[in-house]
Formats: sequence, C-alpha cells, structure tokens
Amino acid sequence: MLGTVFSSSVIPATRARIVAAGSELGGFLLVGHSMLQRVLLKLAPYLPSTPIMQKLTSVRFEMTWKLEVDLELLGHFLPTSVTEVDVWASQLQKGGLGYQRFIAALATERKLPRLSSFSVAIHYQSRIDAGPDVSRVLETYPGIERLSGTLRPHHRLHQVLCLAGQLPCLRHFQMSDCDGMVLTREPEIPSLPYGSFPALESLELSSAPGCLGTLLVRVSSRKIQNIRLMVDAGNRLHEFQDAGGTPLADSFRAIGRLARLKALSVVLGIRTTWEIVHHILGCTELQTLTIVVRHNCDLVLQEGHLEQMGRAWRDLETMRLQLTDSYDSHTKFLELSHLHVIATEFRNLRKLAIKCDARSVSNGGFNVGDQAVAPRNSLEELDVGES
Repeated sequence: MLGTVFSSSVIPATRARIVAAGSELGGFLLVGHSMLQRVLLKLAPYLPSTPIMQKLTSVRFEMTWKLEVDLELLGHFLPTSVTEVDVWASQLQKGGLGYQRFIAALATERKLPRLSSFSVAIHYQSRIDAGPDVSRVLETYPGIERLSGTLRPHHRLHQVLCLAGQLPCLRHFQMSDCDGMVLTREPEIPSLPYGSFPALESLELSSAPGCLGTLLVRVSSRKIQNIRLMVDAGNRLHEFQDAGGTPLADSFRAIGRLARLKALSVVLGIRTTWEIVHHILGCTELQTLTIVVRHNCDLVLQEGHLEQMGRAWRDLETMRLQLTDSYDSHTKFLELSHLHVIATEFRNLRKLAIKCDARSVSNGGFNVGDQAVAPRNSLEELDVGES
C-alpha cells in the first residue's frame, strides 16, 4: 500500500480492496510509522464512517519511530469487537510518544467493551513514565484475563502491580523487570497487599530474587498450574550472593505451597544450592520441570537430590536439566550416574533433555551395560545435546 500513487482512479480501487479484506479479518498488525500514517490519512476521507474491520478481535500496534497517533484514523482499525490488544514500542528518538497516546486512548476515547487481553512491551530507554497510562487501562477494564508487561527503567510498576493483583478475572500474568532494580527504584513495592491475584492460573516473571519473592508470596490463587521464572540479578550478582540466598529461598518456598502446580520452568542467573531450591518438592502434582542454569551460575545436584525429586514427583512426564547455556569444560555437569538415578526413579518420565558428563575419566566406576532399569521406565524422547 505504501507504493500506491493516489490518483482519482486508484483511490476507489484501493478503498474497495481495504474494505473487502477488512470485512473478514480477525487479526491485524498496525505499524506506527509516519510514512504509513500519511498514506492512511489520504485514504481516510474515502473510508466508511464505521470501522472497516467488523470481525476484528486482535490488534498488534507496533511503534517503531516517533509518531503522534491520529485517533480518528485509528478508529477505522479498532472496532468494538476487539478483545486482544498488543502494544510494542521501540522508538528511536525522544519525544512523539505515540504509544502512550494510544494506551491512554484505550481508557478514554477508544473504549473496547470486550477487551480481555492486554500486552505492552517497551524496548527503549525513556524518562517519560508509561506506568500511569497502563494503570488507567487496568482500572477501565476489570475483566482483563491476560496481562503482559515489559517495561524499561523510569516506568513505575507499583501501581500497575497493585491494580493487576486486584483484577478478579486475571488468569495469565507476565511481568519483566529489565534490570533487576525495581525494588531499589520503588521501595514501596513490598507494601503490595497479600491475597492478590485471586484467579491466576499462569505466571511468568523475570526479575531479581527480591522482587520475585515479594510477588510470589502475595499470590492467593490456588489454581496456578504454570510458573515460569527468570532469576536475573543484572549487574548486582554479588549483592545477592552475599545475602545468603534468602530472597531466592522465599521465592521457592512460595512456589512449594502451590500443590496443584503442573509445570515449572526456572532459568537461574544467580548461583544457588539445592538447600534453597528444594522447597519446590512441595509441588507434588508437577508434570513438567525445566531448570536451566546460566554460565558461571552453578547448581550442584547430587544423586540423593534426584532421588528426592523422583519420590516427590511421581507424575513427572517432562524434565529438562541444563546446567549451563553453553559448553564449558570447567562446569560441573551431571554424570552418567545421575542419568541412572533418573531412569530408576522417574518411572513415568516420557521426555528428558539433559546435559551430562559422559567422559570415562568422570565415570570410571559406572557400568554402561546395566540394563536392569530399561524395562521399567516410559521414556520416549531423550535429548543429550552438548553432553
């Protein structure tokens, strides 16, 4: 459409194509770029007075350059049938914060009565706080069921988290603290009320241990079945190592109370021990477990630890244990003896992805010909990449 020459003969044909395509469209990507907006503004007088996408349910708004959003134009592509809105901003210049105008409009001029899913991701530095605009959206739409937020520094999260925790229908929540310093910037976050997130089923968090623990202990829902954690201390790794692991232990303790949890994924960007992690053994209905330990962030698992896991998680079907992101000859891998324990203890395991040290120098006493456990397990898929 950008290459169209707007003559008196071309515009009606272009209009007809847009209207015809829009009448059947269910999802739409609207790129916030000044050139595209100029093109659409030329077409606007020829478009119907009502939204042209009557069946539209999902909109993704990508802001890639500074732009002041034209709300009248936007109305053509944002009918009241929309239930999912995804805002993605990666502006390259200061000023012209069109994405904020768009978010603010959702709470005022362009209300969507059926909105159930809202996502906002800002991937550039800005000292203009988008937190209040996101908060207004949450106040306007208490029926939101799915909420995702990736905000940069200077976008305050406290009010957003308070309002998100009060949403009665929120089932899926994702939040990313980009530098692990949200508690430093907003010391009032530990004042979040207990008993938050009453209907939550799926939770995905990326932050430093202190923030993770603060949020997890305040979740009141007992319906949670899926948790994904990215433990990222940013450039403050030594600070958390010196704290003795208490903030991280709080996180795992909170998870261990969720007895109905079915899937747990943890990416560790901080060194820890089994004595801190073992609290998750309380999730007795676990079916899927992923533990990835980043480079130089060891987690030493002994055979006895794996035996405890096997006894606690009788229904485990999928397990991924990768104790480094990339091969490093100095990293302590799981050994073949650990693989033997897994084959013995996890009788219902169907999928296993594991990095282990299979060198003879590390496994001199291991009998690779032992076939005793083979008939007693259910393994269907094995990934030993980079072992």
